[in-house]
Amino acid sequence: MMAVGTILFVLLFALLILFFLRQLWIQRHLPPGPLALPLIGTLWASGIWLHEDYFREPAKRYGNIYSLWFGPHLAVVLSGFKAVKEGMTTFPQEFSDRSEDAFFTALGKKKGIIFSNGQIWKQHRHIAFTSLRKLGLGDKSVEHQIEGTAQTLVQSFRETKEILFFNN
Repeated sequence: MMAVGTILFVLLFALLILFFLRQLWIQRHLPPGPLALPLIGTLWASGIWLHEDYFREPAKRYGNIYSLWFGPHLAVVLSGFKAVKEGMTTFPQEFSDRSEDAFFTALGKKKGIIFSNGQIWKQHRHIAFTSLRKLGLGDKSVEHQIEGTAQTLVQSFRETKEILFFNN
């Protein structure tokens, strides 16, 4: 009876080592990231619970592009404006495909830029960029108008604060 338990333990241990080596083999062409353990991925590195610095801590250590494993699912994380802009403009095809997850499929019903995938995502992205360009994205003249309006709004808040202060 003891021999069966020992054999099962050795087989389980060997299986875990094989999973670990398989993940190391898969990770050789990926951006750097914390060591992924079999079944739990990189959740051990920052703790299982999401906290405020969950995605900032690896960015400080591995740079603005790094990989995380959520169990068996890979996530390549782009941190910072420059990394996101370069990734989305230079490699849009690589970032257009997302893994299918039952929770997100039910939540988003495969609609919108965040929850869609493939051809639907491309169409939604095109519509979003076209709309933003029509609204003046990247246009310097609109930027000055927004700054002027914001300054007027701040001045209005200051005057309202002074009126409330003197009335009390």
